[in-house]
Amino acid sequence: MNWDAVSAIGEVVGAVAVVATLIYLTIQARLTREATQETAAFALNTASFETMTSYDQWRASILENHELARIMVKARGTEKLTEEEKLLFDLLFERLFFIAAVAVAKSFEGKSFQEWDRADVDWFVQVLRDNPGAADNWQKMKEIVRAVSTVFVEAVDSALENCYE
Repeated sequence: MNWDAVSAIGEVVGAVAVVATLIYLTIQARLTREATQETAAFALNTASFETMTSYDQWRASILENHELARIMVKARGTEKLTEEEKLLFDLLFERLFFIAAVAVAKSFEGKSFQEWDRADVDWFVQVLRDNPGAADNWQKMKEIVRAVSTVFVEAVDSALENCYE
């Protein structure tokens, strides 16, 4: 065998190796992209589940504590709350403010404003409308909540303005 034949065989083997490498890298890039997409979807589902769990825990605190339920009903009516009732009512809603702000902050990550699901804000605004005392607390607490999610505060304020126009 002469050196020209060996050289030609080497070039063919090299070309096949380059093509095989490109095919392998293409497959690996596709698998990596799919894994990244699945991880992102899992993270979004996990965040949604955590949000639902947080809201459920907030509701359960009212369902399990008849005193809190009574205070909420009383606050919706015309009766004045005692100082102790007012404190419990305020703390209950402060907890909700931060739960909702964290939920929105998690759901907004990596999304444009147009893609963002506003269901949390819509529900939250409805709770504020159903509980006027909570709406007052919102006005007092929103600057603190803004540290958790500016988007949430702006969306809630915008929704509240639209409700009363």
